[in-house]
Amino acid sequence: MAGNIFSRKIDSLKKGLARSREAVSGGISRIAGGDRDRESTLSEIEELLIGADIGVRTAAEIVEKVRQSQDKFTAALIRATVRQQLIDLLTSRPGPHIETSGKPHVIIVVGVNGTGKTTTIAKLAATYGVIQKRKVEMVTIDSYRIAAIEQLGKYAELMQIPFTVVNTREEFKNVIMNSKSEIIFVDTAGRSQKNNLGLAEMRNILDGAKTNLDIHLVLSATTKYRDAVDIITRFNQLMYNKVIITKLDETNTIGSVLSIMNPEKKLSYFTNGQSVPDDIEIADKEKLFEMIAFEELCAG
Repeated sequence: MAGNIFSRKIDSLKKGLARSREAVSGGISRIAGGDRDRESTLSEIEELLIGADIGVRTAAEIVEKVRQSQDKFTAALIRATVRQQLIDLLTSRPGPHIETSGKPHVIIVVGVNGTGKTTTIAKLAATYGVIQKRKVEMVTIDSYRIAAIEQLGKYAELMQIPFTVVNTREEFKNVIMNSKSEIIFVDTAGRSQKNNLGLAEMRNILDGAKTNLDIHLVLSATTKYRDAVDIITRFNQLMYNKVIITKLDETNTIGSVLSIMNPEKKLSYFTNGQSVPDDIEIADKEKLFEMIAFEELCAG
């Protein structure tokens, strides 16, 4: 049921990604099929990609790959190279992979305010706890927002799963050490990427767990390119290893977000609305390929 709902929303989202598709669809064939010289053609392709919100740096890297790889400069070969470079942006790491070592798998979401961390944690807990019948619990380290605590508490009550509020490194350590759950989902307080002290405090609390943590940076698809670069870079001190993209239903293009992805930071999930647990999906390549509609982007 949830999959069908999300598939319908993906179809709707694809129709809404007009800017990226219309900017590039057929453009490569049109440009490469003209009488322009090689460098003029590459320059126009770069402008085309930037116009599709792929990002200046990424567009330049893609064009350089085209420049290096084409012996015979044809539209078909250019399309194939651009298509492959764009697909390479979509590396994903489906998660979580639940270890069977007897220790709980600890999944933590971090990010700036307003990205949907709390709702995302509720969706994950519902997916793995209610639908998959795994033994899960929720924890929040967000003692700053009473509303967030009340929201998660209500979800925990409805789902009949344990819920704990922690404020210190020692409290967090004790929750992890004494847990009997398979998976612990941890919400955290939103932190500005410019708040170095706040990020350091969060890192100190997380280090208290003394175990491997599966940390996901939650990034809104509506984030501006330069802000996204800043967030992804500055949150590195929390040693996140995956990225969740949220609010896909609130934007017409996600090229700018995907273009700043670090190959070492894999996409794990994306969300498309507020419904729990329906509006969350594992970020596998097929789904992302479907959403960006690369076949249309690079169509002849």
